[in-house]
Amino acid sequence: MDEEFAEMLKYIGMRGLLANWDHYISIAQKSSFSHVRFLKYIIEQEYKIKQENSRKRRISHAKIPEPFVIETFYQTAETEQKKDPYSYDPF
Repeated sequence: MDEEFAEMLKYIGMRGLLANWDHYISIAQKSSFSHVRFLKYIIEQEYKIKQENSRKRRISHAKIPEPFVIETFYQTAETEQKKDPYSYDPF
């Protein structure tokens, strides 16, 4: 890929395509994609990358100190219970 093409991809915000260019070309050659199918594949991959980056950006902007997942929920509930064993929580 030449530098001018790389600059164009950066300018239009398709950094995923820029990063995965060789991978996409090898997949297209192995699978013998048509031009339309190849373009659809690239757009689908760019869409997934954009969604994932958007999700990561929202999480980082939320400034949540620790990712709250179900595993950490049970750990925090057990530690809270150990701190005050006489507290009553009906739920």
